[in-house]
Amino acid sequence: MAKQETTCDDILKELRAKQYRPVYYLMGEESYYIDLISDYIVDNVLTDTEKEFNLTVVYGADVDIATVINAAKRYPMMSERQVVVVKEAQAIRNMEELSYYLQKPLNSTILVLCHKHGVLDRRKKLAAEIEKVGVLFESKKVKDAQLPAFITSYMKRKGVDLDPKATSMLADFVGTDLSRLTGELEKLICKIYEDNALGKLPDARYKALDAQYAKEQDALEIEIAELEKAVTGYEQSQKSAEKFIALIDKYENFDTLTNTMLNEFVEKILVHERARKGSQDTTQEIEIYFNFLGRYIPPSLQPVPLTPEEQEELRKREERKDRLHQNYLKRKASGAQKQYEDKIKAKKKAEMDAKKALIRAEDMKKGVFSTIGQLPKEEPRKGSIAASAAV
Repeated sequence: MAKQETTCDDILKELRAKQYRPVYYLMGEESYYIDLISDYIVDNVLTDTEKEFNLTVVYGADVDIATVINAAKRYPMMSERQVVVVKEAQAIRNMEELSYYLQKPLNSTILVLCHKHGVLDRRKKLAAEIEKVGVLFESKKVKDAQLPAFITSYMKRKGVDLDPKATSMLADFVGTDLSRLTGELEKLICKIYEDNALGKLPDARYKALDAQYAKEQDALEIEIAELEKAVTGYEQSQKSAEKFIALIDKYENFDTLTNTMLNEFVEKILVHERARKGSQDTTQEIEIYFNFLGRYIPPSLQPVPLTPEEQEELRKREERKDRLHQNYLKRKASGAQKQYEDKIKAKKKAEMDAKKALIRAEDMKKGVFSTIGQLPKEEPRKGSIAASAAV
């Protein structure tokens, strides 16, 4: 059975649900869907504050694949994710070298490659590797017979019902260029409002359209409030970043790390309980919060994507740890663990005492060590005081 191809709606549905993939390779002859998906990622994944440090947009003619990979390997700054968009990716040479990055892509990076007016050869290894970890989407040209359905669907989402005859005429006039077609449809929607103002559109139809756009207006007002909040957050983050940079400049050159320096850099350190109390083989989370920046996670501790085999091995290892830990808790509750620990302590003490006795015996044999009983006995002697001292 042939594999079902991913559609634009499938991708947008995942994105709206905040289900992100590490790589999106968008290709094909139809630019409309490629722009629709890439614009949605740019507009919605990051806040305006996060975009300042975590949004990178480059053009294929200006970069090579090594530059793209290095950008994708960076970790986000004060954000959960970063977005790297490569427009006109068809201009990049040696695209197959992207395979090195696809072996272990960063989950904190969303890499979007826009390959217009052409497609990647699906028979090659690179296409299979992209599909394994991300999305390989082909934006195909819409056929003439599909245009009326596209127009009807687009206008319904805008709250407008078009006559089938008008739909066919519009499709014949504009053609299969979806970018141009959607532009014409937006002009048509604006014209509807003008017609109502001139009395050419029935009030009932206008009310239905007005209700639809009122709903969108409410959504826009909510979005504006969120953007204003984001701007305030960005301004605060910018001030914090400037203060932190000034702190770095202050201690650019130093010989000894002092408590004063630590207090200026570190806001707090949170030490969590061990994941498994009483277990020697366990983890313990420690959070470090820097002044002005917040929590810091070293690159070495960033989550790394695992292969299915590594995930299965990790699952088995964790199950064994849990099983051993549960057995330990049972022994502790019954008192068997204390008996075992006392036995081990007694055994270690006996071994240590035996070693001490052996070392003492060797020292006594060499004359280095003697007990008080072996020291020679001497009678107490009376002291005499000189005449001059007595006076």
